[in-house]
Amino acid sequence: MVSFKLIGLRWFAVIIGLFPFLLTLGLLADNLLGNALPPLGGAAQTLTRPAALMLFIGANFIGGPLGEELGWRGFALDRLQNKWNALVASLILGLIWAAWHFPLFFIKGTPQEGLGFGTFLFWLWSLQVVSLSVLTTWVYNNTRRSILSAVFMHFMFNSTYGITQQEGLPLTPSTFAVHTVIMAVAAVMVVGLWGFETMTFRGDSREDVTDAR
Repeated sequence: MVSFKLIGLRWFAVIIGLFPFLLTLGLLADNLLGNALPPLGGAAQTLTRPAALMLFIGANFIGGPLGEELGWRGFALDRLQNKWNALVASLILGLIWAAWHFPLFFIKGTPQEGLGFGTFLFWLWSLQVVSLSVLTTWVYNNTRRSILSAVFMHFMFNSTYGITQQEGLPLTPSTFAVHTVIMAVAAVMVVGLWGFETMTFRGDSREDVTDAR
């Protein structure tokens, strides 16, 4: 949970750069499709004001990543991978993870409530969560099962996409759809390149991934 050495510089670069890269691709693709970029004035203000930036970082670190990842990757994922390959384990955990957030769709003022339960945007959001589960498993397994890497992945996802909505306006359905498709494609590419069994570049056996250190 606290060891930075398990992650290494290469995977730190992946964790820090992956979602900003995917967000940039999504914004460019959405713009090419004729849609206007979301207003980024709020993002600029947050990033340039130290107090606002620290509040944003703290809220996005504690409100989700730190509280949830001790359970999702720190407990559940290893046990799922003991029974199934990395892809199936990720999909199962992704569905559970999405269901965990369903109450937020009925709490006034939350981003999920703005999407609407059972709507088209709801299903896109669910696909994002499942895709994030696959991408997080990929990083987790390649960083010697570092829970800290999962916390950082969760944080970077929340922060990267959250910063675009600092104006208080939700993304348009078309923009939301483009970002979802790009995330899903990234997850598929990871499985295709690293393999569905363990999602590790070295092709470690499942025992290497799931056995206790």
